[in-house]
Amino acid sequence: MLHPAVLLLSPASSFIAHFSGSQVPDSPAGDYLRDPAGAVHAVLVHLQEWVATWGLVVATSATAGTMVLVWARWWWRRRCQQRLATDARVIQILPPLRFPEMRGEVTAGQMGLTRGDQMMPAPRKYPLELRDRAVRMYRAAEPKPVIRRMAEELGVHHEALRTWIRQAEADAGERDDLLTSAEREELVALRKENAQLKRANEVLRTASAFFAAQLDPTRPR
Repeated sequence: MLHPAVLLLSPASSFIAHFSGSQVPDSPAGDYLRDPAGAVHAVLVHLQEWVATWGLVVATSATAGTMVLVWARWWWRRRCQQRLATDARVIQILPPLRFPEMRGEVTAGQMGLTRGDQMMPAPRKYPLELRDRAVRMYRAAEPKPVIRRMAEELGVHHEALRTWIRQAEADAGERDDLLTSAEREELVALRKENAQLKRANEVLRTASAFFAAQLDPTRPR
């Protein structure tokens, strides 16, 4: 009586023996039965040829698609900025002061930045509550008080108080020469995002050049 392992291996042995002759079918499976190493080598050669032929095309298409998406997003943001700039209020920018009669270095006293013998202090940051309270007091007062005198009573600089009042009037739609606070915040956000998109575009450009060089079939290996 034969051992069970022999009985199990006998069909496989007869199958290999059957195809060991010259009647192996002409197919990938037949090629593998005739020459396994050669069949595997042929598959690897075909795969390498496919990568050399289509790899650069696929990588270039993917990079181009990504750059198109980035460009479309950048175009849309730029269009929003242009519309915002078109709808925004016109701001007149005065030319810088010139002193043709002066020679050499212009001192702080010549510029009018001194009061007596002391320099004027740098602008300070005031609490938001003080700013809101000062604006409400000015807008609620009838008749309107003198800004310089009101600033002295509140302990703030008169130019700071004047700037707060003008900004409040712009936010209320009473001035056409200043942007509103919401428009200023949106403009800052758009500029920040525009800078981020420029940085992303530079990264994609560098990556595209790198992958193109790596997938170049003429590049020495």
